[in-house]
Amino acid sequence: MKKRGAKSANKSAKRSRRSANRTALDRLRAELKEVEDEQREARKALEEAQKNIKELDKRKADLRAQEKKAAAAVQIEELDHSREANATRECFLTRLPRDLWDVVADKVDKNDRAAFSMTCVLFREIQREKVKRKRWGPLTTNLNTSCTFTCSWFEFAAQLPCYYLHYLVKMAAKQNDPITLDLLKDLLAPSRLSVAQFQNAIANGAAWGGHLNLLKKMDSAKELNINALELCRSAAAGGDLATIKWLRSKRVQFDQYCVADAAG
Repeated sequence: MKKRGAKSANKSAKRSRRSANRTALDRLRAELKEVEDEQREARKALEEAQKNIKELDKRKADLRAQEKKAAAAVQIEELDHSREANATRECFLTRLPRDLWDVVADKVDKNDRAAFSMTCVLFREIQREKVKRKRWGPLTTNLNTSCTFTCSWFEFAAQLPCYYLHYLVKMAAKQNDPITLDLLKDLLAPSRLSVAQFQNAIANGAAWGGHLNLLKKMDSAKELNINALELCRSAAAGGDLATIKWLRSKRVQFDQYCVADAAG
């Protein structure tokens, strides 16, 4: 009797184990099916997203081409308008005696002589004569000044074959002009200035102008070379105390030239 009872108990235990194993297997298979279904849906969503990205890329390219055509049309219209305005201006300017304009030219500041000579043909001739007679030196524009420059001037200067392109970017950043910076980025980086050079110039200009928010934004984006010596000197030359304190909080070392610039 005892043997029969033990055998019956063993059989019952085996049936329980088989039942538990089957239940666990069914549960695992159900979970696996759920995962496979989710994976299938994710792949489907990914394919749709990739398809949408391709369509958006195509649409972006079409819009970019349309934008270039529209910009070219606007530029042509502005050029025609500028020519008409120049013709009208020259008509009025030539009414005054040339000798009088020669006297006026002598009063023009050095930094304004380039703009003066580009006003009309008459002023260009006066400028050439003054250079020829050595009354004026070569046309130069001092960028190390407190005056501001327009976006159109930066566009004009960026197209010249000059070696101080990084200084143009620095001046635009000093003025904290995002539109001009975007324009210069399209014109200069990375064709004529490397991305690193362009970012360093922005940082130096922001430090020079005391634009701490721009510096912090670049630092958060890891676009700021915090240990660049020129960055410290630009901040010292600008004299903005908050910017200098922030750089010092970043453990930036100021050399004797920085201290001298900060002292004025």
